[in-house]
Amino acid sequence: MEGETRVSAMRRAAGVAILALVCAIALPMAMARPAAAFTAPTLTLTGNSSGGPGTALAYTYTWNASDCGVSGDSLEIQLFWDSPYQPIGSAPAGSTCSGPVTGSVPYNTSRGNTHFPSATLYDNTTQALVENSGATATQPFTVPPAPTPTPTPTRTPTPRPTPTPTHRPSPTPTPVPTATTAPSTPTPTPLPTPTPFVIGGGGGGSGGGSPEGGADCSAGIGRSPTFTELATDTAEIAGAGADPTVLEIQLLSSSEYYKDAGNNNLGFITRLYDDVLRHDPTPIEIATALPILAAGTDAGRTQLAQDVVLSPEARAIRVDQAFHALLKIYPNGSDLALWVNRLSGPGSPGVSSNSMVEEIAASATYYKLVGSTASRYMTNLYQDLLNVPPTPEEITANAALMAQIQGGSATARLIAAEDVLSSATFRVDEVTSFFANYMHATCKELVAEECLSTLGTPTAAQLSAALASFSTGSSEEDVIAGVLGSAQYYQDHGSTQTGLIEGVYQDLIGRAPTNAEIAAALSAYTNDPTGHLDFAQAMVQSLAYQNVLVSLDYQQLLLRAPLTSELDAGQGILGGDVKSLQTPDDLLIESIASTPEAYADAGGTDARFVARTIQTLLMRPGESAQEAAFLDLPLPHDSTWQAAVAQSLVDSAEYRTDFINGIYAKFLTYSFCVMPVAAIPGGDGGGGLFKNVPGGWFGLGIFVGVLIMGGAAAVFFTLERRRFARMYPNEAPRHHPE
Repeated sequence: MEGETRVSAMRRAAGVAILALVCAIALPMAMARPAAAFTAPTLTLTGNSSGGPGTALAYTYTWNASDCGVSGDSLEIQLFWDSPYQPIGSAPAGSTCSGPVTGSVPYNTSRGNTHFPSATLYDNTTQALVENSGATATQPFTVPPAPTPTPTPTRTPTPRPTPTPTHRPSPTPTPVPTATTAPSTPTPTPLPTPTPFVIGGGGGGSGGGSPEGGADCSAGIGRSPTFTELATDTAEIAGAGADPTVLEIQLLSSSEYYKDAGNNNLGFITRLYDDVLRHDPTPIEIATALPILAAGTDAGRTQLAQDVVLSPEARAIRVDQAFHALLKIYPNGSDLALWVNRLSGPGSPGVSSNSMVEEIAASATYYKLVGSTASRYMTNLYQDLLNVPPTPEEITANAALMAQIQGGSATARLIAAEDVLSSATFRVDEVTSFFANYMHATCKELVAEECLSTLGTPTAAQLSAALASFSTGSSEEDVIAGVLGSAQYYQDHGSTQTGLIEGVYQDLIGRAPTNAEIAAALSAYTNDPTGHLDFAQAMVQSLAYQNVLVSLDYQQLLLRAPLTSELDAGQGILGGDVKSLQTPDDLLIESIASTPEAYADAGGTDARFVARTIQTLLMRPGESAQEAAFLDLPLPHDSTWQAAVAQSLVDSAEYRTDFINGIYAKFLTYSFCVMPVAAIPGGDGGGGLFKNVPGGWFGLGIFVGVLIMGGAAAVFFTLERRRFARMYPNEAPRHHPE
């Protein structure tokens, strides 16, 4: 029968289609070489297996190129320490997504235990971590317990002498009240901590400020200069007395540095202050710096970098570095004031930092310190400035000069120091140190914790209300607490009470809270607007925050850390021990600015004191009329006059407006966010089941495609069979039960 023949043909066609479908699925899987399962990267220890802080580390990072799937030309291997977690090294990855990477044991590591560093790949093209590239070392690295330190005396700055110009009577300092409620606090370590290299950069380490943009973990592990950069930059600072700050400003204002700092103005400002001055910018500094960068031009970045690098604070750090590296001491008050005022400042050319180093190295103090012989002088000079002793050839070449040095010639010592600082070796070290300190991205691991949102600014109503609050008895701390306890701050930190607590600790005192502190805060304060504000108020009144504030005021106004007695007195002022119509913050600034030391630091004249105080407090040069008004105040221009100058500035609408704008920008710009797991070092990245499918995702795509085609064919034949049965009902075979 024709119908049966057609049905039989359809059955055979369906059978062939099904067979083809089975073959399409089975044959590729059977014949294909079994695809290698996903191979995880490895990190192998190749160097030291134990050692203390500073010990060199060497590892080999290995990964299968097919699993990597990214061009090795754009990859960077990043090495991280585990406790505390922080970057410690980086190196370019080879074409196979593998290569050696080195670093060093960080100085803040936990000791007396074993550590397992980790590594990951960073794609410089996409500015993101490579998926599944995390690897942890399998071999432990042991850090032995710290040896029992030998007690050393605490640095006590020498009191600075009071200048006595003929036209100005010696001032009688206003007694500073002693704190009665604050317990004694140990003398803090001087804020400007020297770097291993005497001239290079600001050190890259955080000064303990809040982590906007990740500034608090700028590790200083920067890239090396290229051959062309090294040749160009060393030529730029050639010659005796060359000024390395010119090169420093160029690097800090470069597009590369701006991009590394987060590619936004607030990130750039925060990172710049952190790298050069070792502290995050204050609200005033943020508010005055943002307009400089508003135009988005290279000129704005250059101006801000110049203002920071040539500021009195930065100059004081360079003086500290030179004294500590050569004389093994910190400068006393008179030496610090002398050199800060001799070095070049914004708009006021002076001697270069290299010239300062040359003069200190040629001094009788240094010559006596190293042994008072020419051979010891040359050996220590090379060791202190080049980190290597002089070669026999160099000793022979300098024989005539050494004979003059042995005879006591200070000129010969200066020539020897100039020769060392103008040498190719020193210039290469100087340029390399700038790149190492500055040319590195800011805390890439924090990309999983912080997001940049719209720049925080107060509304007109908020600004007006905050300004009005000062006249009704509110303090700067009240304004800060109001922002930290606000609904926006709570939302920016994940809308959780724990997130708010962690944010406030980090933003105010520069560290994360301990588990005990979190538990205590959760227990003491309710999770509502009232509880948030109460917690913020308690934090701005805490001794820890007062310690930070007093130390920062001393660093900015006197270019040094406070003594223990000064810290206690400052905490007493902030705690309300002194009754006054002024806010405690204003009183603290006035008490420091009214000291003979502040007058001497500024240059020892009324005009210089006025100019320095305006620049320090308002972050801008003084206007002629404004300076003249202060200078025309009735005599005597003593400590009371100094306090009056400072009071007029901190009470001004300009100062308080900048303060409020800075508070909003500092605390309400960054918010908490969480990146996908794949973006976090060591994250799985998903797809665990399909990693073992032959051909990976491509093979899975073929498999799904064949299934869809086979399913479509089956549906087609089923519909055709039904259509045939309707057209030829008598010819379609039927199933009969047995």
